[in-house]
Amino acid sequence: MECQTEVGKGVAGKVMLSFLGGALVGSVFAYLYAPRSGLETREHWMEKMRRGRERIDTLPAALREASDAAQTAFLKASEAHLPHKSN
Repeated sequence: MECQTEVGKGVAGKVMLSFLGGALVGSVFAYLYAPRSGLETREHWMEKMRRGRERIDTLPAALREASDAAQTAFLKASEAHLPHKSN
């Protein structure tokens, strides 16, 4: 069982590395062949990064809300399936 898990991790790592490498190469080509001037391209990407940071800043609160909702749903579901004690 351990062997299959370790093989799966190796494959997943290679797939992720290939994906990131492809994204990097694609980004470089997009930057080099962009129809804008260098200044316009930099401003464009700076705006994209600013928006990305804003979205990332809201992520912890969204994750906390999702976690709370999942905990509440789990507790309700587990209470519904537990036998009730009678005194």
